[in-house]
Amino acid sequence: MTTKTRPEFPASTRFLLVALAVAMSCAAPLRLAAQEPDATLQKGIDVYNKGIDAFNKNDFDAALDDFCEAIEIDPKLAQAYNSRGRVYGSRGDYEKAINDFDLALQLDPRLEEAYYSRGRVFAARGDNANAIADYSAALKINPYDAQAYFYRGSAYGTQENYNLAIADFNMAIQFDPKLGQAYHLRGGAYKAKGDYVKALKDYTQTLKLEPKNGEAYNDRAWLLATCPDATVRNGAQAVADATEACALSNWKNPATIDTLAAACAEAGDFASAVKWETKCLAFPDLDPTAAADANSHLAVYQAHRPYHADP
Repeated sequence: MTTKTRPEFPASTRFLLVALAVAMSCAAPLRLAAQEPDATLQKGIDVYNKGIDAFNKNDFDAALDDFCEAIEIDPKLAQAYNSRGRVYGSRGDYEKAINDFDLALQLDPRLEEAYYSRGRVFAARGDNANAIADYSAALKINPYDAQAYFYRGSAYGTQENYNLAIADFNMAIQFDPKLGQAYHLRGGAYKAKGDYVKALKDYTQTLKLEPKNGEAYNDRAWLLATCPDATVRNGAQAVADATEACALSNWKNPATIDTLAAACAEAGDFASAVKWETKCLAFPDLDPTAAADANSHLAVYQAHRPYHADP
């Protein structure tokens, strides 16, 4: 039996990647329902709401134009700066995004969404200290916000501060029991702490809530195939999970194929393990670190041994 870590997919990186994926799919900014007696200000709100409609249709170019126009009409419309910042952030234009969130908060210091929107941009830039500060500020305004707890927990996880991450994911789940990704990342935190049974339980709950979550299938399969605790390993289920993860990624993700190889090896099917690891290595532009690990895995499977992670 060979034991080894898996440096190409560190837990801290997974926290950031999953959180950013959730950020991209989170709810759109809110429409404004206020009726202004001033016709000019009302026009600014109407144009802003038009931008929200475009945002909801994923027409971000039109949304950006509308938010810019709304700001020209009413330079004090804090929500327009916040929403425009959301568009900039989704495009990776972080400086413009942060500038807009700053302006939104100058106009409305209690605009909770601007704090955690800015926090997500800080996290994307790797500035977890400022991200955590912004999520904490949002929670001072609304201590029942599951999303803010989720994002702060993700930032703590990226810092490898797993106890604080778990505490925040607990709160996120308390206020939104159907927030599947909170279970997913809490499972990652438990796994990093060596609490594999709790990790497995959380991955399973994620999949009950999000049955098409390929990342969760891959994470559960990897745990079932390579867990240092033999009582947690289950080769047959790992093969089923890894196969589903591969299918959900259209067999185009080398990480899921690497996991399938590990699952086959745990199930005792070393011929298939060699086949899938070889396929993983055949991916063009495979990251050098991932390629080195895949070659290491391949040698293990060719020797008819499973691959197990260090505790």
